[in-house]
Amino acid sequence: MQGSLRKRLKNVHFEFVDPPFTSKHESIGEGLSWYEFSTVGEDEVKWSRFDESLQYISEVFTSRGPFDGVMGFSQGACVAALLSVLRERDSLPPPVQFQFVWLFSGFCPKDPEWRKLCLETQVRKISSVHVIGETDQIISPQRSTEAAGIFTDSVIIRHEKGHLVPSDKKISDGLLSFLEAHTS
Repeated sequence: MQGSLRKRLKNVHFEFVDPPFTSKHESIGEGLSWYEFSTVGEDEVKWSRFDESLQYISEVFTSRGPFDGVMGFSQGACVAALLSVLRERDSLPPPVQFQFVWLFSGFCPKDPEWRKLCLETQVRKISSVHVIGETDQIISPQRSTEAAGIFTDSVIIRHEKGHLVPSDKKISDGLLSFLEAHTS
C-alpha cells in the first residue's frame, strides 16, 4: 500500500502479511504466492497448495489477530474474496473471523472448483469495498465487478488508473466512510 494512502488512513492499523511461499509460473515468473497454479485452458487455472495458505492464515489470525478486516491487492484480493466465501459457509478455522474486506483489483478465481464455490455463494456476513481500476490491463474491470457481485453489502470505488492501489483523496475518503459505517 502506498505511503500516502496510509497517511490518509493514519488512525487505521495495518498488519501486512506476505504469502507463505514462492511459486513459479511460465507467464509471470517467480514471486510470492498464496497458491501455485498451472494454466489448463484460456480461462481456466488449476490451483494447488491453497490448503497451506489457509493454515498459514489461521496461524496469522491466532498469533497477530484479531482483525476487523482483510485487505488484498490482485491475487491477495482474490484470496480475501475467497476467505469471505468460506466464512459465509462457516468453513474457516475459528480464529479467522473478520467483518469486512477491501479488494483492490480483485477477482474471482479461475480454478474451476474455487470459482464455482464463489459464484454459487452470496456473501452476507462480510461487507466489502471493491477498488477497481478502469484501465487495469492485468485484472479487467469486468473481473473485479464480477467479484463485487458475490457480496450483498458492497461498495464499488472506480478510478482511472490501472493495476495499483491508488492513493488519491477519493479513494481514502471512500475507505474512511466505509470504516465509519461498518466498525464500532
